[in-house]
Amino acid sequence: MSFFFLQSIFFLLLSFSLVGNGCTQTSSADKQPFEKQEKSSSSLLSYTDPVLGISFDYPASWKQIMVKEEQGFYTQEEKKDKKGNLLYDGVIHRNLLVDNGHQSLFFLSAHDKGTPLGRGGFLSDLSDHFHSQEQIEIWCEEQLDCEMVTTSSGLHVAHAYTAKTEIWGEPLENIDVYAIFHPNHAFGGIVIFNLNFVKEHLGREEEAFQTLIHSFKFL
Repeated sequence: MSFFFLQSIFFLLLSFSLVGNGCTQTSSADKQPFEKQEKSSSSLLSYTDPVLGISFDYPASWKQIMVKEEQGFYTQEEKKDKKGNLLYDGVIHRNLLVDNGHQSLFFLSAHDKGTPLGRGGFLSDLSDHFHSQEQIEIWCEEQLDCEMVTTSSGLHVAHAYTAKTEIWGEPLENIDVYAIFHPNHAFGGIVIFNLNFVKEHLGREEEAFQTLIHSFKFL
């Protein structure tokens, strides 16, 4: 497993708010309604995100999917207003999470191809580094256990798997990370992960994520 992947998982557990150290913030409208459509099977729902240009199926047991947008800078120079408040250039990350009434579980992050935040500590920041399909495949080759998977819709997805690891003395098992490149779209780099489900002792959710990945489509 690459050092970057271990570092990303380690720092993700430091904070689930996805707020950086002065260069990022979570937008005030951080929870937005999602578009859902009942599937023929009562156990599945369909999610469509027109901003990301994606759709996928997910278990009805996940209930509601919410959105958090992380704002940041497109330039290296910070800008402030007359009161000293930071002026953000736009959305850097768009993140999806499951809100099951008990926990808010992040599972997808997309980067808008702008200048990376340079933070590198959160697993969502991994999406900053994917600007082509080739970069997805190179990243997969660098992982200890990773394979390229062709989905039912013909997409080529990298799937990295970690059987066992330990973070802050807490043993964790069965971590899945999927990396996808969305060509010709503002949000090109997409990362999907089950870490927060495992962290909250909800299991690997392997069937749920396999359903999500193999139903994943670009609009």
